[in-house]
Amino acid sequence: MNGSEKDRNVASLVHVVFLASIGVYAILLWIARRGGTAPADPAGQSETLAFCFLAIGAGEYSWASWLGRRRLASGSGAPSSRVRSFFYLRFGAAQAPALFGLMLGFLGGGVLAVGLLFALSLVCLVAAAPTRGAWNEALAEASGSGP
Repeated sequence: MNGSEKDRNVASLVHVVFLASIGVYAILLWIARRGGTAPADPAGQSETLAFCFLAIGAGEYSWASWLGRRRLASGSGAPSSRVRSFFYLRFGAAQAPALFGLMLGFLGGGVLAVGLLFALSLVCLVAAAPTRGAWNEALAEASGSGP
């Protein structure tokens, strides 16, 4: 197994941890709701906040992907290091909507609003997956031989 494949395997493990954390957030919120720690907002004002969080989360992921691509093409350091940071940057940005959902849940947000934020995070994380093809494409771009 070469160094790049080892790096991809580590990135894949980090990716799985980020994916699993969405489930952990959901369980944590469910326990808090059942225990009365995070009661639902009877006024329903948190729904407006949910749409703001959705827009911020989607924008953050888009911005992180753009910034990561720029770093791949013209960053300093070894190409493998730039590829790792590209994926980690996208994982972090994809995780943000789930954190927003957890926060909204503790503020009393409804199941639908929190679920949408968790779903956005899940979709972004799936899009950011370090598959062999995506990893090799990013490595080629970082090495200067790609698109």
